[in-house]
Amino acid sequence: FFNDTATTETYTLYLHDALPILKNPATRAANVTENIVAISYGHEVFHLTTPVNLDTSIEGDLHIVEYPDLGILDYGGSETEALESFAETFSAMWHHLAEERDSNLNTSAKQIKRKMRHLVNRIEISK
Repeated sequence: FFNDTATTETYTLYLHDALPILKNPATRAANVTENIVAISYGHEVFHLTTPVNLDTSIEGDLHIVEYPDLGILDYGGSETEALESFAETFSAMWHHLAEERDSNLNTSAKQIKRKMRHLVNRIEISK
């Protein structure tokens, strides 16, 4: 992590809708990171119990997406890349922490696991 002095901007649109839309800048909504109700990565859609907001900023050429509640901070050369990186990290954390037995986790990992399990209502597998 680093100390971000850039102004934080907040956007609005569901992340699972935003990623496909962001691939076409002509149809891209201006707001994509507020009130997120689902996070899509690969063939999985993580439906959340309550909407979440992501913090976004730009540092030089990097677009940054952060969700401090889980300690996720990702970046990319574009907003699309940063959001895709965030979704990949969220999915990886789910599989490596939320699905892991408590006996295999340290105290901070158990705290993140509890937060994730409380945050995710259900996972939909798409084909």
